[in-house]
Amino acid sequence: MANFSLNAIRCQHPSLDEKETSMSTDNAKKLRVPGLIVALAAASLALTGCFGGGGNADDSESTKGPQPESSSSNEGGSLGTPPETEEEEFKNPETQSAFDITVGTCIANLEDLGTGTEVMDVPIVPCTQPHAYEVFYEYNVADASTYPGETVISDEAEKQCTGPEFTNFIGHDWNNTALGVTWFYPTMQSWGTGDRVVSCMVYEEGADTGNPTTGSLAGSMK
Repeated sequence: MANFSLNAIRCQHPSLDEKETSMSTDNAKKLRVPGLIVALAAASLALTGCFGGGGNADDSESTKGPQPESSSSNEGGSLGTPPETEEEEFKNPETQSAFDITVGTCIANLEDLGTGTEVMDVPIVPCTQPHAYEVFYEYNVADASTYPGETVISDEAEKQCTGPEFTNFIGHDWNNTALGVTWFYPTMQSWGTGDRVVSCMVYEEGADTGNPTTGSLAGSMK
């Protein structure tokens, strides 16, 4: 099992809040939303999610065939079964272990989790539904016998989450984006259990406070 911390990047100076709280369980992830870093003139950054997607209701409606009357005997041959409407069913957020999120996972929100909060579960939804965060990249921290420390991990995460992988996912580089990034990373407790994964997430401003994102931010050029 792995523990993670959430780190947010938004405004211009990479000042990181080192405050954190500790939980007794070794199975929890630590949530951190410290300092913010802004990309050039961008006023804020954002994070969104992409998980599974259902069909498009508008498209399915346009392909809906004529409905035969139920009382018809259809003598001389069947009219056939009209295409079913593939309306997407709204899904409530599903609780998933914070250690099981992967690239493409969309997280509904984390607004109820404060800085330094350790979490075991996160609410996930399909990317086609309103959400706050989208996991777009993961990597492993270099292995070491002792925990390298949050500052070292966070500094590397900042580079990784705003580097080429961000550019490849969004469509242009970090210096030209209005989006934000944040990440889950190993804590000292989770490091002792073998956790090395950092999960980079992207989001839009206000996505977890009343203005959620719908759809993946992949290729959005935002």
